[in-house]
Parts: sequence; C-alpha cells; structure tokens
Amino acid sequence: MENGLNTEGKQIREIAPEITRTIDQRPVDDFIDEVLKHRALDSERAAAIQDTAPEHHQALARIESTFPHVDEFLVFMEEQFPKTPPEKLPEGIDGERSGDRARIRNALALMLKLHVHQRDRIDSGQPFISHPLAVATRVLETYDGPGRSQVVAAALLHDSIEDQARLLALEKELAARADFPHVSPEEIEREGALYGIGHLFGLHTQVLVRALTNPRLLGERALQGEHHKAYEAYISDIFFSETLPSAVAVIKWADLQENALTIGAIADNAEAATTAPEQERYWRVYAKLRDKYRPALLIVRDFFTEVAEAHPLYAERERAIADIDTALTEHYTRA
Repeated sequence: MENGLNTEGKQIREIAPEITRTIDQRPVDDFIDEVLKHRALDSERAAAIQDTAPEHHQALARIESTFPHVDEFLVFMEEQFPKTPPEKLPEGIDGERSGDRARIRNALALMLKLHVHQRDRIDSGQPFISHPLAVATRVLETYDGPGRSQVVAAALLHDSIEDQARLLALEKELAARADFPHVSPEEIEREGALYGIGHLFGLHTQVLVRALTNPRLLGERALQGEHHKAYEAYISDIFFSETLPSAVAVIKWADLQENALTIGAIADNAEAATTAPEQERYWRVYAKLRDKYRPALLIVRDFFTEVAEAHPLYAERERAIADIDTALTEHYTRA
C-alpha cells in the first residue's frame, strides 16, 4: 500500500464507506468494480440488478452510455503510465511507479460511484460522470510535471467535495479524530472528506482538490452578485497564486474548457426547445452561467497573456486566448 492507496483490489467502500446514501448503492458499486476490472459491460448482470432494484435503472444506463469513454480514458492512461520495473525507472523519477495506474483506476472508480446518480448535464444531455472524465483526459494530454498520477486523480475528483462531500466522508470517527474547533458540522464533514482523499490518493491530490473546491464564503441568502465576486476571487487565486501548485491551474483550465467554453449549447437548446417551460429553463441556466463565467474567462485570458514560460500551461497560451475570444464573442452575447 502506497500513500494509503489500495493496490490489492480491496473495495474502496471498505476504506471509505459512503455512510449517508438514501438507497443501497452496493449493487451499482459492485457493477462499477466489475466493469473496470473486466473492461466490459455485462448486460445480463445489469439486467439482474435492474430487476431486483429498479431504482438503479438510470445509474446503470449512465454507466453503459459512458463506458466507451471510460475505456478510452483507461487505454490512454495506460499508454501514459507504461508498466516499468522500479529498478528500470529513469533517475530522478521518484514515486512514478506501478502504483500510478492503481491510483488513477481507484480515483476513477470512486468518481463513478460518487457521481453516477447525479442528473445529466443540461448542455449536452450526457451523464455528469462524463465531465470529470473529460477534465482528467485533458489533464493527461497537457500535464507532464511531477506527481502526475496524483494530479490526474485530483482531476477525476475535482468536483467531489463540492457535489458529494457527504458521500465522500470517511467513518464519522475518522472526521472526529481531527481537531477542528469552532467550525460547523458541514465544515468538519468537508475536512473529513478531504482527509479521506489524502488517505486514499496521497497528500498532493488532497492539496489540489482542496484548492479546486469552491470556498464556502457566502450563505444561501447572499446576493447573486456577491456569489459571482467570490467566484471571481477564487478563479484569480487559482491562476495568479504564487503559492498554489501550478497543477491547480492546469486542472481548472481543463474544467473551464468543459464548462465555460460550451455554454452556447444551452442557448442553442433553448432556441430549439418546442415547449415554453423547457425553453425558459434553458435560458435561465444560460443566463446564470453567462454571468458566472464571463468575468472568469476574462481573468483567465489575462493569465494566458502573461503566463511564464516555465508554467505547464505555457504551450496552451495562443490556443487558449483564441478559444476564449471565440467563446466570448459567440456564446456570451446572447440576451
């Protein structure tokens, strides 16, 4: 076991039990483990689960529809992390061992289990699990720095604390073991989840996921404009910080490419919608994302105009600026 990483095939849920599910997701968890182990879908097994637990129908359908992308990601990952005996590793590559593949596969399994019940994305109609998978693929394509497997694991889990903190929390006593005086139960739960990520995938992954998680600075009653200002500060901190690892910006840029550069699809769906309520829904979501992401993209554009040559995103600068300008012109001007 390396950095708490399970390399013996032990079920992740035995280490990090998901203690607050409203339904028993063990059949789906087992199915995900089987799919990743055999790299194939067992339609008879899926049908049997659905017959005994119809509430899992949508989750199974999401796994099935996403499986080709999952397998493509695993093939690409294995190409990037070829099996090399430790004694034959180049000098100076400390930690890049066979555990890298296991770390990424386990992060992928945990991501699927955490997000498989989430609603499909409104822009594409694709399962939510396709988003962290796409972000991790982009990171694999662009990042070749230190701690690479931990960075990819963080890309897979970058939404896990925001969206699934309750599901990620380790045993209650694990969170209670840490000393967090004068904080809310939600904050303790969040810290417990981050601690669990560090336990499973290493401290570097924990640091990255923490930095990528939106800070809870404002309550639900805060004005919308205040939420946007907090998000702008969060984006600025990520891209212009002198203390955060550069890999945080790499993951966030991949995330924005999948989110902020594609919101035109939501408006396209609104224009194509045949019923007024559906059309209003799409426009409402589009307006919210437009107001959120436009200032963020301007901040990121400034980053790319002055990015240092040593930064891992330096090679992306010209294409990134062009993509941002195109998006701002074509997707952020609709009323």
